[in-house]
Amino acid sequence: LVQVGTTDPDLSQLLSWKQQGRPPPVEEQVGLSVGLQQLLREWDKFEVGQDACSQILVPSAHTKTLWQEYHIEGGHPSAERTLSLLKERFFWYRMRRDSIGKAAECPRCVVYKAGPKVIAPLVPIETSYPFHMVGIDFLSLGHPGDTHPYILVMTNLFSKYALAVPTRDPTAATTAKAVWKNLFQVYGSPEYILSDRGAAFTSDLFQQLGLLYGCRMKRTMAYHPQGNGACERFNQTLLKLLGTLTDEAQFHMAPLSCMQCQCVKKLSTCDVCL
Repeated sequence: LVQVGTTDPDLSQLLSWKQQGRPPPVEEQVGLSVGLQQLLREWDKFEVGQDACSQILVPSAHTKTLWQEYHIEGGHPSAERTLSLLKERFFWYRMRRDSIGKAAECPRCVVYKAGPKVIAPLVPIETSYPFHMVGIDFLSLGHPGDTHPYILVMTNLFSKYALAVPTRDPTAATTAKAVWKNLFQVYGSPEYILSDRGAAFTSDLFQQLGLLYGCRMKRTMAYHPQGNGACERFNQTLLKLLGTLTDEAQFHMAPLSCMQCQCVKKLSTCDVCL
């Protein structure tokens, strides 16, 4: 306190009163700064000198520099961790507020340490009967040179029954043909088709196919796969199953792997999808 007291108006006054051995009268404290009034409330905790000193009282002009030394040089810990490190040796008025505020304004923490993501509760899509709504999505196996590197997955959201159709490309014509041949001609037209905003699903050709068969198209929000969660979840299961096969067998085994997934009892329906 002796070393830093002369550089700060509030600490200079506090040092003077400490050397006198008594705080100012209550009526004289009315015109003091808010910070100094708060320090006077902790009067018995302050000592002049270095003997048995657990925390150093830091003047306001040095708090920013001190915080940067502990936060930036310490590898950008969180606001609470930075505060914990500082409190081991230092103290100043509104220490917690300053630490949290400075951490929120740290450029590197803002870029590389995003805040906690608020996740909305899951709300399942309600369907009334089989093929009331079908979710569709493309999977890419990612093997260069494959004749059919893409898989069009169509999932019945009522029973979780799914179809996997290997395709050469994800174009609008290929998508419309695969849906017409493997879904409409076999099971009939669903009332709704739920998809993301991929070019094949938003194309005029695909929209005209839906109008022709009386099927209404629904789309998820952009970059929000949770909107088609049942289809995305089956995609993960199918990819894990195909990943156990060789690259050559994945194209031929995709429909059979899809059928194998459907022979297992689903926890959501307590039944198989057949």
